Amino acid sequence: MREIINLIDAGLVHVPPIHVLLLEDAALAHQMIDTGHIRGKLVLKVAELYAVRPESVPAQPAAHTTES
Repeated sequence: MREIINLIDAGLVHVPPIHVLLLEDAALAHQMIDTGHIRGKLVLKVAELYAVRPESVPAQPAAHTTES
């Protein structure tokens, strides 16, 4: 891993750009891919992670139970 980091830092290896679009922009993402206007990776962002958990979201996930 250190060797890869050294190569990136030296400019010998280039990391492809990452483009992030919201899920509601999925049609635009497809258009960008289909027309070749994207280089690198394209990520559709599904949801935000909460830095402060709102009251509507439980602090602990519900335990999954399996019924016999």
